[in-house]
Amino acid sequence: MNSYFKFTAESDLGIGIQYIEFDEENWPIRQAEYYGDRWFNSSHKCHQDLGGIGLCDQQLTTAGMKIGEPIDAKEFELMWDLSNQKLTESLVAIENKAPVKN
Repeated sequence: MNSYFKFTAESDLGIGIQYIEFDEENWPIRQAEYYGDRWFNSSHKCHQDLGGIGLCDQQLTTAGMKIGEPIDAKEFELMWDLSNQKLTESLVAIENKAPVKN
């Protein structure tokens, strides 16, 4: 059974929140995160603004990976869907050179 956690994250964009889904072996399989009004998720392999990969590369049980706050699948899916919506709006705005809605 998959598990879901919420973590406080820090990047060049400041303090943010990560939502990560882990498989039965505690490997991350999906991740959504935001910093202010900037959204990212693991459907993109690399995020230059975050300085690296779009998906955590550590098992939940790895010593370097702190345990976050457990959340349910419904909260994760809500954040995953919201991150996809915000990323789509950003891409459309870039293509149309229009401001992104917050």
